[in-house]
Amino acid sequence: MTTPDRQDAIVRVGCSAVVGFFVGLALVVGTVSYLANSIVELVLVVAGSVVIFAALAWRFGDRFFQALHKWIRWL
Repeated sequence: MTTPDRQDAIVRVGCSAVVGFFVGLALVVGTVSYLANSIVELVLVVAGSVVIFAALAWRFGDRFFQALHKWIRWL
């Protein structure tokens, strides 16, 4: 397995951060908004989702996006 170059890594992290933003936003709108006591908690859920998705893409690369594609189709 080759190490991705800098531009490839930036694209992977950026795209997964965008996906994480939308997943976090869906979580907030779908379920967490009923349980949250403040806007700070809602922002933390979305920001946490962005960071987690970016870290997973950084670590697993193409395997993360393939698994994400299967997961989204399952939904």
